[in-house]
Amino acid sequence: MTLHTIHIGGIAGLSLCASGLLAQPQPSSQRDSARAAQTSQTTQTTQAPQGAGGPPGPSRLRPPLVPEPRFKVEAASVKAIDESGVDWWGSDDVYAVAQALGVPMRTETIKNINTGQQKDFAAGKDCIEPLQVAEKDDYVCNSAGVDGPLSFSVGLYLQMFDWGSLLGHFHPWSPAPDPNDEKVGNQDVALTEAQLLTWMPSPGTTHSEWVHLGSPCGYIEPGAVCGYSSYALGGTGPEYLFIYTITRLADRVVLTPPNH
Repeated sequence: MTLHTIHIGGIAGLSLCASGLLAQPQPSSQRDSARAAQTSQTTQTTQAPQGAGGPPGPSRLRPPLVPEPRFKVEAASVKAIDESGVDWWGSDDVYAVAQALGVPMRTETIKNINTGQQKDFAAGKDCIEPLQVAEKDDYVCNSAGVDGPLSFSVGLYLQMFDWGSLLGHFHPWSPAPDPNDEKVGNQDVALTEAQLLTWMPSPGTTHSEWVHLGSPCGYIEPGAVCGYSSYALGGTGPEYLFIYTITRLADRVVLTPPNH
């Protein structure tokens, strides 16, 4: 900026000249707005970041609650595709023996079942897993259930007449099959949690599945060929379906650890 002295009417005056006019002062309202914006920017850049080294966020203070599905498995019924021997001679008495998590159970015996018939086990007394009460003819599930996946083994047996009992040769009751009873068949069952949730998407729902046990030749030892069963000459069978029911119980709510 250059100062020039100009004489006008004998009076010396000063005139300020520049390449442009002098900047006018900003109104106080505009200055306050600019100062507030600068203060906000400074606060944002100096605030401590969340996470490691900073104060814990809400997710670190309160881990999320995660529902854990729970289930129970019960023996439901048996269906005689083909009773043992010829159909017109007598009928079958059958029971099942199952084992889950190393704990055996044995259903009550269903008596006088013939080809084509389906009979139910007693409701609420034939739990396969998880067991809470394990007594003769009274297997009750734990109400808390068990989480998936599920696995158990099941075998079906024909109850034969105990001729030794006529001579007073009684043996104590056991969940294991009696040595003089005849095996119809056995099978391992494995169910993934994905299968269980597909069948039962919400608590309170149930689903039934079946296991095919026996054959037209009855029980066949591994590697044996149908036709050499003890029933092959006198008739067909035994061949059965063992039906079991899975129930999804109330979910158990668990806490997930931070950063899980």
